Amino acid sequence: VHMLSNAHHSESSHSGRAELEEEEELFPPIHRETYINYSNVVIVDNIPVIPKEKEEKLVGVLKRIFGQFGTVLNIFIPYTKDGSESCGFAFFEFAYPSEARSAVEKLNNYKLDKSHVFKTNLFEDFEALDKLPEEYNSNMTEDQVYQQQEDLYEWLKEPYGCDQYALRYAEAAEILWNGQTGRPPRHIITIPSLHNNPVQWSPKGTYLVAFHHLGVILWGGPSWKKIRKMPHSGVQEVHFSPNENYLVTFSPQYIDSDKLNKDKTDKGEPQAILIWDVKSGQSLRGFTYAGVFPAFQWSADDKYFSRISKGLISVYETPKMVLLESNKHASIKLDAMVKDHAWSPTDPILCAYIPEVGNNPARVILMEIPSLKIIGEKALFSVFSCVILWQDKGEYLAVSVDRAKSKKKIFTSFEFFRMKEKDIPVEDMKLEDTVLAFAWEPKGVVGGGGGHRFATIHSPEKSDNKTRSVSFYTMIGSNVKKLHTLTNRTVNHLLWSPRGRFIVLFSNNGTFEFYDVETQETMAKDKQHSMATNVTWDPTGRYLTTYVSAWKSKTEHGYKIWSFRGIELLNVYKEGFAQFVWRPRPPTLLTPQQLQQLEDPAFFKTFSIKYKKEDKVSKDETKMLMLKEREKMRTQWRQYLAKKKEEYDNDKPWRISMGIDPPEEEENKKKKLGEEEEYLVEELVEEVIDVTEEVVND
Repeated sequence: VHMLSNAHHSESSHSGRAELEEEEELFPPIHRETYINYSNVVIVDNIPVIPKEKEEKLVGVLKRIFGQFGTVLNIFIPYTKDGSESCGFAFFEFAYPSEARSAVEKLNNYKLDKSHVFKTNLFEDFEALDKLPEEYNSNMTEDQVYQQQEDLYEWLKEPYGCDQYALRYAEAAEILWNGQTGRPPRHIITIPSLHNNPVQWSPKGTYLVAFHHLGVILWGGPSWKKIRKMPHSGVQEVHFSPNENYLVTFSPQYIDSDKLNKDKTDKGEPQAILIWDVKSGQSLRGFTYAGVFPAFQWSADDKYFSRISKGLISVYETPKMVLLESNKHASIKLDAMVKDHAWSPTDPILCAYIPEVGNNPARVILMEIPSLKIIGEKALFSVFSCVILWQDKGEYLAVSVDRAKSKKKIFTSFEFFRMKEKDIPVEDMKLEDTVLAFAWEPKGVVGGGGGHRFATIHSPEKSDNKTRSVSFYTMIGSNVKKLHTLTNRTVNHLLWSPRGRFIVLFSNNGTFEFYDVETQETMAKDKQHSMATNVTWDPTGRYLTTYVSAWKSKTEHGYKIWSFRGIELLNVYKEGFAQFVWRPRPPTLLTPQQLQQLEDPAFFKTFSIKYKKEDKVSKDETKMLMLKEREKMRTQWRQYLAKKKEEYDNDKPWRISMGIDPPEEEENKKKKLGEEEEYLVEELVEEVIDVTEEVVND
C-alpha cells in the first residue's frame, strides 16, 4: 500500500508539474519586481519656483488644471536641500494610468503664464531611461526580435470563395472549410483546451478566441498561431469593439473583491472587467462589474464606448479610456434617469430612452457625440416597455413601444426615424396586435440593394401560437407601407439572409420555412430539423445552418447545412457536439460602382457561364473520386475475404482435432455420396391450346 501510495503521489506530482509548465508557457508568471510600476504618475517640469509657505496655493492651482483629466490623488513638490525654495518640478499621482496618459498628452506645452510652460512626462518613461544600459547590447530575446507577421486575411483569398466555420465539441474547436459544390468540408485545424466556454470569432473574422482559466488566447493567420495572449484569471466572457481594436474581458471571480477594493493591481484599477488593446496585447483600463455583459456599447468607429451608471450615460474616449472630454470628463446627465441606449451602426450618434416619471412622458433622444447636440427627440405616453432597433446601415431607427390596452391586452406601436433625411422626420405606426418579433432586412453586400424592409411576427394574443402572422413592410416612400402578410404560421423567430431579400421563419419545434420577400414566393416549407436549438446564416447568405447543441439538449447532437433555397446539403451527427459558428467576413473593399457592375445582367451572365463550367468539372471530379473510393473499398473487402478464407482453411486441422469439423475421410465420403445421389423431379404443366364449343343432341 505504501508503494502504491508513493507511486500515486509521484504520478500526481508529475501531472501537476506538467500542468504548471503548460500554464507558464501560455501565460508566463508576472514577477513582483516587474509588476511594480508607476504608470499612473506624471512628472511636470517648469512649474513656478516657490517658497514653502506658498505651496498650498500652488497645489490648488495645479489641482484645478490637472483635475480636468481625472482624479489627482497626490501632488508632491520637491524642495532644495536647505528647504528654501522648490525645485521647479512636481509629481502628480492619478487614480488610473489612462488618466495620467491623458494629462501628459493634453498638458504638454501648457502655458501657465509667460514664464512657465509645462513639460509633462510619465514617470515610467524616466524609469525606462534609467534602466538603459551604458553600452548597446545586441543580444535580444526571442520576444524582442522583430518577426514578420503573417497575413491575417489570407483566408479571404480562397479561390472558390468558400467560407470557414468552427465546430465546438468536447474540449476542442475544429476549424473547417465549407465544401465547394459537391465536395465535403475540408479540415484545417483542431484547437484544444477550451474548457466549457463557447467558440467566438472577432466581428471581422480576424481572430478566434480560445479560453483558458488564466486568460484568453487569440488565434489566427494561415498557420493558426497564437497571435495575442490576454492574462485575466477566471475569464468567462469576451466582447470585441466593432473594428477589432479593443477586447473587453470579464472575470466573475473579481466581482466581490472589486467591491471591497481588494485584488486591484498596483495601478489601482478594478479587475472584473478589463479593456485590452488587441494589436499590442496591453491592458488599458479596468472597470467594476455593473450586472450586465457586454458591459459597454461601442460607436461604429471604435472612438467611443459607453454604459449606463446610476441613470447617467458614461461615454469614454479611446485610446485614453477617460470620460468624454467635451463633457468635462463627466457622465452625461439628461432630464431624467436613462434606462437604455444604443449607438448608430454607422455614425457617432447615440439614442437614449428615458422612461416616464410622474406626469412627465417617456422620451427617446438622439444625440451627436462628442458635441452632445440633440438632433432628434420624441415623447411617448403610457409606455409599458421600449426597445431601440437600428437598421444595420444606420439609415433608419425603429423604436418599438408596447402599451397596455387593458390588464390582459398589450398592443404595439412603432416610431420610425429617417436618419438620412433633413431634420430626421419621425413617423408613427400603430398595430392592434402584440408584436412578438421585429427584424430589419440587412442592406446586403452586392449593389447595396435591400435594407428598406422589415418583418414582424404579430398575434392578437401574446401566448397564442396558432394565429400568428408575419407581415412585411417597406420604408420606401413618404410613409411606411405594408407589402403583404403571411397568416396562420407557427413561427417564433425571423432570420433575414445577410444579403437581404430571403428570410427564414423558424419555429421552436424545429420546423422552418424559406421565403423570398421579393417575389412573395415560399421556396421551401415545413422543413424539419427535430430538436434544433440554434439557427445561423453564413456571412454571404448562401447557406443556413441548423444544429442541436449538447449544451441545450441531451440527444440528437449534430448539424445540418442548407442552401438558401431550403435544399439540405449536409447532415452530420456528432455526440457531444455543442456549437457551430460561421467565420464572419470584413466589409467589402469594392466601390459602389463596382458592386453595381456585378449586378449587371451581361456581366453576371459571363461569370455564371464560367462558374457553371467549373461546377461541372468539380462535380465530375467528385464523382470520379467517389467511384475510385468505392473501388478501393471493394478491393479491400476482397483482400480481407481472401485473407479470412485462407485463415479458415489453415485452421481446419485444429477444428477437426477439437471435434468442430468431421474427420477428412468422413467428409470426403459425404461429398462422394452427395455427388452420386440423383433426384428425379417431375413437373406437370397444363396449357390451354384452344377452346371450342360443340352442340350435343340428346
